[in-house]
Amino acid sequence: MAENIIEQMQNKLAGMTKAQKKVADLIMTDPMEASYSTIDKIAHSADVSTASVIRLANVLGYSTFSEFQNVLKEYMRSGSAPIHRLTLNARNMEDGVEEDVVTAVYQQGMENLANAVQTLRTETLYEIAEKIGNASCIYITGARTSESTARYLTFNLNRMFLNAVYVGDSMSNQIDLIKKIKPEDVLIVITISRYNKLLCRTAQRCQEKGACVIGITDSYDSPLADCTQVQLVGKCWSTDFHNSILSQIFLADALIKVCSQVNADRVQKNLEYDEQNFSEIQYFVR
Repeated sequence: MAENIIEQMQNKLAGMTKAQKKVADLIMTDPMEASYSTIDKIAHSADVSTASVIRLANVLGYSTFSEFQNVLKEYMRSGSAPIHRLTLNARNMEDGVEEDVVTAVYQQGMENLANAVQTLRTETLYEIAEKIGNASCIYITGARTSESTARYLTFNLNRMFLNAVYVGDSMSNQIDLIKKIKPEDVLIVITISRYNKLLCRTAQRCQEKGACVIGITDSYDSPLADCTQVQLVGKCWSTDFHNSILSQIFLADALIKVCSQVNADRVQKNLEYDEQNFSEIQYFVR
């Protein structure tokens, strides 16, 4: 997994001068403040020269401090804790950066969808659909923000194949899954930044047992990349503190669509049986 900007500083501390270490420590202690401070203010707070601040950016591979600061802001917006992103958005509003809220949410959502479309390969969808269609059992798991996408996908795949099971994110549920999964089963794991460690470990263990493990995540640098055979990726950036699940729902919908095409006869038979039962018990108002 690629280093983030904070990890870059941590890993290069040993090779820094004393002045550079003071600047790095200041930034790592309060990255939010550093995202908006001037070079002069940072230098004054760290009790070093402005040249030391600039040299730190150079040591980390940035040609200017402004370039470094932009990357730091992006990290605070999309890769760090929700409270940091909430604070960053509040600062943007104070500075008059924030657009009309509806427009901002729409534009960010469209960017996430565009990213998912650009990186999605039709061949990958068909590969996954074949594996799902041939699976003895389809296990699907997701935690926190990803739970709703996991349940949505479970509901639809179970209607289509009658063998999809949602697995909760508790330790006991994950251990039970690891114990009972077989090589002829498929596991779909959904987790986005900041990535659920338990789910990643489950994916690794299930892959070691020979099961096909599929990941739905927000980056090819996600920890899922090392413990899944294939990944569907869509950015989860939002205009606020939370991760957006729009692109994950899109990927789930695309997968449902292709699964229904690849396994058309089987899916049609199961859906028709559903409709027959609904009609007999008068399940719907109309």
